[in-house]
Amino acid sequence: MANSLDHTTTRTRVEWLSGLNTEYHPAKSYRRSSIICTIGPKTNSPEKINMLRKAGGNVVRMNFSHGSHEVRLYF
Repeated sequence: MANSLDHTTTRTRVEWLSGLNTEYHPAKSYRRSSIICTIGPKTNSPEKINMLRKAGGNVVRMNFSHGSHEVRLYF
């Protein structure tokens, strides 16, 4: 099976690519992207925030376009 340094040998890139194992699946699923959740008037309770987290959210964006200054201080 080809490894990450095999392309540095004298073989061509096409030969190296053809030797890669396309059936390989890593033991653990590592996500390469983020799911951005927005916290605002509809999602400011702990229950809603936990729902977003359980749904896969790993980045939080605060929505300050609604409400007064006092409401924003709550967040």
